[in-house]
Amino acid sequence: MSKVFILWAKRTPIGAYGGIFSKLSAVDLGVELLTSLKKEIPKVTEICNEFILGNALPAGLGQAPGKQIIIRAGLPNSIQCCSVNKVCSSSLEAIRLGYELIKVGAAKCVIAGGIESMTHAPHLLKGLRFGIKFGSATVLDHMLFDGLLNPYDMKLMGECCEIGVKEYGFTREDLDSYALLSYRRAQDANSRGHFKNEIVPVIIDGKSLVEDEEPFRVDIQKIKSLKPSFLPDGSITAGNASTLADGASFVLIATLEVAKLLGVDPLVEILGFGRFGANPERFYSAPVGAILNACDNVGIKSRQVKVFEVNEAFSAVPLIVHKELDIPLDILNLRGGAVSLGHPIGASGSRIVTTLINVMKDFNLSLGCAAICNGGGEAVAGIFRLVNEG
Repeated sequence: MSKVFILWAKRTPIGAYGGIFSKLSAVDLGVELLTSLKKEIPKVTEICNEFILGNALPAGLGQAPGKQIIIRAGLPNSIQCCSVNKVCSSSLEAIRLGYELIKVGAAKCVIAGGIESMTHAPHLLKGLRFGIKFGSATVLDHMLFDGLLNPYDMKLMGECCEIGVKEYGFTREDLDSYALLSYRRAQDANSRGHFKNEIVPVIIDGKSLVEDEEPFRVDIQKIKSLKPSFLPDGSITAGNASTLADGASFVLIATLEVAKLLGVDPLVEILGFGRFGANPERFYSAPVGAILNACDNVGIKSRQVKVFEVNEAFSAVPLIVHKELDIPLDILNLRGGAVSLGHPIGASGSRIVTTLINVMKDFNLSLGCAAICNGGGEAVAGIFRLVNEG
């Protein structure tokens, strides 16, 4: 079977909840990104035959959002499109599926990634279709009900993660210190242009947006004084948890032969993936199992990996990976993460891969790992090898 590579990896800036992308839907953000891919690699319109789209909050986007993006970006109708909903892992799972399709010869060139506009997630009114004959009706928040709520006990993800904080012995100070590190790294990466090779500018009202919004909205001085968000005596706050956000991120996956036809050099080789399932309320621990499974599947040890991107659903999640696998913080989430950048849930898996690739290139790091947990107690992890130019 042929080796599989990522040839292109880009994302939009990440917009804060109700912020810079409040006029754009998740589909609009995807169109911006795919239009850029078509411009950078024109032959993709002739060769690509699959588009796998991660999206966790599809209500109100319209039928077949992936196809909408393909058509509006001017790519051929012949490209097959499907959507993947694995909550926060949606877009990393989309990349995994694209890799598998190429590996078995069922596709030759795949676009995969994710979109999300948490700003535009609608509210839902059950019972309205056939009439509410008597009594009250409850309006459901699509984002909360379908994205952030554990359906087995109706607890928020943050409430569940408070169990993990106690289980692993983390203090409020531990979580806040990690959050401050994430914000400093994200601000530094944006200010120093470290994201310039991964962000596609989005023009809003004549202004070209090239920076993530959330890192510069925070009041650093207030993080340590914020009240707990989920439990009265809890440690998780709005400052040390991921922020609601809008964004999109896609990668182009193909064999080396297709890369030559497209006229582009591959960025990284996809070595393989791992997955893990825990009890739903213990989703926070699942990335550890997924990373170990991925390493086993590709025949390496976690200590051989030079850099990690672990999605910061909450500060506790990367801290658990740090503690369980003895991974130094100086090789973990070097440019910030969802706590500081924002967490557009359907797009975050592809976003961490995109950032990982650029960190690997910038520091010439041979092996990288991206891992993300999701509601339902699961996680996905991928292992990537840098392709040295020349």
